[in-house]
Amino acid sequence: MLVLHTRANEKILLPDAEASIEVVAIQSSSVRLAIRGPEDLRVVREQSQQPPADMTEAPSLPMLRRLLETRLDIAREGLSQAQQLLASGREEEANVLIDKVDEDLHLLRRRIRREFDRAENLTCSV
Repeated sequence: MLVLHTRANEKILLPDAEASIEVVAIQSSSVRLAIRGPEDLRVVREQSQQPPADMTEAPSLPMLRRLLETRLDIAREGLSQAQQLLASGREEEANVLIDKVDEDLHLLRRRIRREFDRAENLTCSV
């Protein structure tokens, strides 16, 4: 692990990934980061081990619908980009992108199952 000390408006460059991370703002207990990179660069924030305060409430159907629609739109866009890469003869890049879409869909499946299990458990305990 590399630990860096930096100030607001300074950038950390990731040249191999053609990306950069900029410290946008520093507040008492948080840091705002701007991450720039190619469109196919995946950035995922690790989830906290502590459940959010609203984890005791069942997920709402509108929330699940928004989640599904957003993630499926992202997957559709990824597949469209993979088709363009294949059409231009960039098969290896297309395969990498397809693998990322596949991974994201597996994560979506796990998230939906978890939300439904949580809703069932909350319903059964009431």
